[in-house]
Amino acid sequence: MSAWHQVYRTEGLSHSFHADAVLVLLAAASAGYRIFAEMSPALILSCLCVIISNNEMMNGAVKMDRSSKIELTNMCLIYDDKRVLVQEKQGLKEKYKGGLVFPGGHVEPDESLLDSVICEMKEETGLTIHNPQPCGFKDWILEDGTRYIVLLYKTDHFEGELKSSEEGRVFWLDRSEIENANLIWNMRELMQIFETDSFSEFFFRIQNGSYKGQLLG
Repeated sequence: MSAWHQVYRTEGLSHSFHADAVLVLLAAASAGYRIFAEMSPALILSCLCVIISNNEMMNGAVKMDRSSKIELTNMCLIYDDKRVLVQEKQGLKEKYKGGLVFPGGHVEPDESLLDSVICEMKEETGLTIHNPQPCGFKDWILEDGTRYIVLLYKTDHFEGELKSSEEGRVFWLDRSEIENANLIWNMRELMQIFETDSFSEFFFRIQNGSYKGQLLG
């Protein structure tokens, strides 16, 4: 049995394994290329496998894993002509205490995105919202590589009695007071997504070791 057949058997390779490429290597060896002459058949085949694998990957023949871990949440601007609903978030670090945000929460694995935002608004505000409209996104990459996405909605269709939750006190903020309100976590930038057509995303990038946010159209 030839050395080449022995390699095929021990490596579990079929005789049709890129036979043309093998012939090229054999031709190069017989032509006097010393580098091939000094290589064992097993080593040559190993190199060949790497070359072929890389070539197939570059040409899209080998499917790359493009999946990534995502944490999905939502946020909703509930409003009318004169007011917006805000939440004084509980359990925050000292520098954020008393800070105001728009209510929202996590998307559960078995929920649709629409059902999730309706459910979260009911839990955190006591209101039943109708016809929430998607406006855009707030997103960033966590240290472990997870992409954290906040789906942004708005609606002026709601009913029920306002009721706070353990997440924080909710109350109506007059639009005239927004400018001086203690809005945190880039709520002012998000208002430009909620209420204009100029932007659709607020994305955080890591620059010089810290997160820098940017509105994107």
